[in-house]
Amino acid sequence: MDIASDNEAGLTNNYDVIGYHHAPSEYDVRQTFSSSVIYEVPWARERIYGGWQVNGIFYLRSGLPFTVTQVQGVRSTGTGNRPDRICDGKLDNPTVEKWFDTACFVAPTDTTGTYGNAGRNILRGPGQFNIDASIIKNTRIGRINTEIRIEAFNLLNHPQFANPGVGGGGNQLGNAAYGQLSQMLSNPSCSLCGTIERQVQIGLKMRF
Repeated sequence: MDIASDNEAGLTNNYDVIGYHHAPSEYDVRQTFSSSVIYEVPWARERIYGGWQVNGIFYLRSGLPFTVTQVQGVRSTGTGNRPDRICDGKLDNPTVEKWFDTACFVAPTDTTGTYGNAGRNILRGPGQFNIDASIIKNTRIGRINTEIRIEAFNLLNHPQFANPGVGGGGNQLGNAAYGQLSQMLSNPSCSLCGTIERQVQIGLKMRF
């Protein structure tokens, strides 16, 4: 738990910091499961047609929290605002086009001095499911050892969506993209590699 991020504190009600901003952290993950496997094929290890190895990494986590905000701020204050929450907002079967119940949030009728009652980080975005795998062929010819690797990241090409509001206004009442998921997760291992659709690479290593 934390009180408020710097960004949140600058956008909304600073007159009730403890009550208004007290919520799970932006990086709060409730459940995470990670497992890896390495299997060396036992037959013909010393033969030219042997030396195979199979690797895999399985990763599963629950979604990160996000805050529902609105386009209309509190007038004459220079701050943003959150809507009023009139029902839970969670959907049993959320979709990319409608991740949460947008009808559960309405703008306060007074736009000059009333802050909405919707809390910070009260909803959660999509979780993440990912499988990486690789096949390695080790071969020794005399004093030369070669390693050929075929690696696949996001092997199943499973969509990995970011929270509403990332790359759009999916968390913002009054925005055209309100309620939608509009951007994929970035690749955590390579900031220049784009999103994490399935990627396959081949590598060769020689030791002598």
